[in-house]
Amino acid sequence: MERLRDRMAVDLRLRGMSAVTQRMYLGCVERFVVYHHRRSPKALGEAEIRSFLDHLVVERQLSRSTQRVHVAAIRFLYEVTLDRPFTVQRIPFPRRDGERLPVILSVAEVERLLSVPSRPNHRAILMTRYGAGLRVSEVCALVPEDIDSQRMVIRVREEGRATRIGTSC
Repeated sequence: MERLRDRMAVDLRLRGMSAVTQRMYLGCVERFVVYHHRRSPKALGEAEIRSFLDHLVVERQLSRSTQRVHVAAIRFLYEVTLDRPFTVQRIPFPRRDGERLPVILSVAEVERLLSVPSRPNHRAILMTRYGAGLRVSEVCALVPEDIDSQRMVIRVREEGRATRIGTSC
């Protein structure tokens, strides 16, 4: 399995998958192999894949999004690394969970939230995050040069990419 894992890791990198996706896919395939008592995926077919996925649903009761990641990882293994797309062509992706609507805070709740920090720099960080809709990692990556007050634009950096978003602050 180790050589196959290495081949899959190379295939994931060559396809430009993010480091997080690479770790997730390799972990999913590892769980698949462990479930089948360390038998090589080369020796496993559609029935074994379905058995594993059913185990995830019935016994482990994993969320649909987690199930989808496992299906995508196994599909990648068979379609790309093993070059056996016929093995997984009838394996369905679980339906997506229903779209969750965001919680909308009232004006009073926002004011209360923004009044909690006692330090001005913490309040500024919270206001910037809330006002621009930034993720925590995006706020952490901000440097003063990323804020263009003249044009009311913030440059957001994440994993080496930079994009600009306008704010209505």
